[in-house]
Amino acid sequence: MVQIAHIRSEKKNGPRHDRTYPKELVNSFENLLLLCGTHHPPVDQHDSAYTVEELEEWKEGQIAQSGTHLSAADSAEVFDHIRRSLAQLTQVDVVVELRVGRMAGGGMVLGALKSLRRVTISEDGGATYVAVQVDNRGFVPVTVNAAGLEFSYQRGPEHDTFHLFDTWVDTKRGRISRGAGRLSHHDDMTWICQSDSVYAGLRELLVRYGSLPCYVRPFAELATLDPVRSDEWLPLTDLAPYLLPDDHPDAPFT
Repeated sequence: MVQIAHIRSEKKNGPRHDRTYPKELVNSFENLLLLCGTHHPPVDQHDSAYTVEELEEWKEGQIAQSGTHLSAADSAEVFDHIRRSLAQLTQVDVVVELRVGRMAGGGMVLGALKSLRRVTISEDGGATYVAVQVDNRGFVPVTVNAAGLEFSYQRGPEHDTFHLFDTWVDTKRGRISRGAGRLSHHDDMTWICQSDSVYAGLRELLVRYGSLPCYVRPFAELATLDPVRSDEWLPLTDLAPYLLPDDHPDAPFT
């Protein structure tokens, strides 16, 4: 198996590290060399024997090998493709999406905000639920500790307040629990909250500040990592039809 080796290490105590070498070139084509898995470790372990000059000669020999020749630009493109492929194996790629739900047929039907609005279901007293779906689209397993909603009074990078979902929710068909969970490659999980709970929290904000937030977005808290948030702020009015309490189905939201 072929491995990518650094001619000059990016680490201060690494093999052949050169503090005068530009940092922006450490992972560039000119400082990378292809080695087999057998020779890569000894080359790095015995850097006094395998000098920068010698490895650069090896690289020139690789480029000049007979057969199909790659130009410097083509070789750089190959290295860049390999780096991107390796990054996919090591980088966390988690996406969160806002969902809403209703009970039907013994289970919960989840859907996008606008699609589920047209579905009328009388089970569970007509109760609605807000959900955050956490999807691991990468290869790195992650642990999700919690999920919830962030609210903002103006569209921007920061949130003004948040609503963290409980680890369980009671329905007329029983309790739905969701504790911290491990997501493997291409796995997903959903955190669910009663709409009444979100509605009550927003009413408190209305009393406290005199107005409701304008935008909402889902988030998830990951173990040892920064929270993952949706890049898109949704108008709170898109979620409003699902937040009306059961005893006031026709009450205005504000």
